[in-house]
Amino acid sequence: GNSHAEYLAAVMLLGGRGGEKDAARGMELLRRASDNGVPDARAALSAAYSMGEGVGVDPGKAFELAKSAAEAESAYG
Repeated sequence: GNSHAEYLAAVMLLGGRGGEKDAARGMELLRRASDNGVPDARAALSAAYSMGEGVGVDPGKAFELAKSAAEAESAYG
């Protein structure tokens, strides 16, 4: 699928925009978009690992994702 579209769908699902909130599906799409190189998805996933939202707190993973997002010039990294 289109990785950027997966990121946008994840944001919508995680925030309950345009329909019911579905954190599990949102995190699944966020991980997939991150794995496929979407910088903003990596930044959002970094925040999730930093705060433990939908995943366990993992400062190391949060740092690596934030660094990768920043290197790819994410708007949020």
